[in-house]
Amino acid sequence: MSEDTPHNPIPQPPAAPPPIIESSMPPQMQAYPREGFQPTAPNDDPLRFVIPVNPSLLAVIAGYLGLLSVTLVFAPFALLTGILGIRDLKRNPNKTGKFRAWFGTIMGVVFTGLLIFVVAANLLNKK
Repeated sequence: MSEDTPHNPIPQPPAAPPPIIESSMPPQMQAYPREGFQPTAPNDDPLRFVIPVNPSLLAVIAGYLGLLSVTLVFAPFALLTGILGIRDLKRNPNKTGKFRAWFGTIMGVVFTGLLIFVVAANLLNKK
């Protein structure tokens, strides 16, 4: 090297990392898991509301048929599978899907009643 150019040495890392100060962390992050923490039971898992975990097949079918019952064609099937799903859940308490089964039953009742009303009104108008 010539003496005109500045000498750029490679920077060296510090000898030791700076100490972590306990008070710099939020209190909720200082100790994990927290004292008294209990893992959730499988039926208490909040993810079960989004993804069926050990579901009753009849309850899942009732939920989807309950959604489709607004077309009136699927309403009686939603009612039937909802009732069967509730019975299945009472026989197998470890299964999930109670909301889906009740949703299918309620939607089935409402829209089966509407279906009966529409059919009866059409039959009376024909005479």
